Amino acid sequence: MILMLKSLFIRLSGLMVLLLIGSETFGQQATVRIIDAKTKEPVPYAHVCFQSIKSDVQTHFVTDFKGQVPNEIKETSKVAISYVGYETYIDTIQPGTTYTLMLVPAVLNMSEGVVT
Repeated sequence: MILMLKSLFIRLSGLMVLLLIGSETFGQQATVRIIDAKTKEPVPYAHVCFQSIKSDVQTHFVTDFKGQVPNEIKETSKVAISYVGYETYIDTIQPGTTYTLMLVPAVLNMSEGVVT
């Protein structure tokens, strides 16, 4: 009985060590972070479209409150990012890489008017 408990304890200890090592190894996920080019603040709720260059398969995401989406692409892809009030950003990215991309605010020039 005691021998069985020791064996069980050793197995559970080994399993815990493997789980801790695995969480450290796989804990860092590649992300794409979107920030404002002028203020350097995150842009939450921006639309991000990943399109595979080889197969034209598209995946769509919306950034979280930190301006981030996971970079889960499996091959080189085109990314298009859009948000109201900003110029659309288009570039090519690699899988498994973390990026910080900047959206440039769109300049909306309005002529001055005088109210009397």
